[in-house]
Amino acid sequence: MHERHNGLRAAALVGLVAGLALGTCSTVSAALAVAAAGLVVATAAWAWWRGDARALRSMRARPVGEAEHPLLHRLVRELCRDARQPVPRLWVSPVAAPTAFAVGRCPRTASVCVTRGLLAVLDERQLRAVLAHELAHVRARDTLLGGVAAALSSAVLATAALGWLLPGADEDEEGGGPVALLLLLLTPMAALLLHLGLRREREHAADAAAVAATGDAAALVSALRVLEVGARALPLPRGAGVRSTAVLMVTDPLPRRGPAAWLSTHPPVAERVARVQRL
Repeated sequence: MHERHNGLRAAALVGLVAGLALGTCSTVSAALAVAAAGLVVATAAWAWWRGDARALRSMRARPVGEAEHPLLHRLVRELCRDARQPVPRLWVSPVAAPTAFAVGRCPRTASVCVTRGLLAVLDERQLRAVLAHELAHVRARDTLLGGVAAALSSAVLATAALGWLLPGADEDEEGGGPVALLLLLLTPMAALLLHLGLRREREHAADAAAVAATGDAAALVSALRVLEVGARALPLPRGAGVRSTAVLMVTDPLPRRGPAAWLSTHPPVAERVARVQRL
């Protein structure tokens, strides 16, 4: 029930992003509102149907059977049995960066992907904790909502840029004017902050669910610390597809430093560790 409540709250935030974009565009012109509606629908539909395949392809992941990775399959099967959720399809990426992520529209169509780097650096307890974290995302449907939220944020940015380029957008006419242009400037910032807040809140919720599922907070804490070090020592390969998939991963594989850190989609590992230890 708690996970369902969290999912509904996250869905409401996604809807708020879409409504914010459409409402702002309608204050500028009817044409921009129509264009925004089309872009929002198209990007949300693309994230719904094709986001998971793109994420797996960007990491060059392949499905693996139990004979090849018996420990991985056993841990996932046990966690899913205890949580009474369908067993997802398991994938392994050849990437050396230690990380994991989950994708899928719902628990019945979900996939969990781990990298060879992650399998190399985590022991069994740590691996169980990370898998429990990803399965919590699947149960709460964060795998769908996160992709849709990211796509909607991109749509908001695109429609805002289109609004600035529309002829006559800077004229003080009915439906336009300085107020509309100010909204056009502030809306992308609001959409970005909503998206970042959604992602960070979902990471904390998945951490708490992982501890509840495993009863082993220490394993999750140590895994988070290992992955934080691994992100610096073995960064993700370059590529637009890989960077867009990074938002789904268990920790931020592209950590930012200084003032840019507030743009991270993941809470700082130190903050996550402190919350887990309080559990």
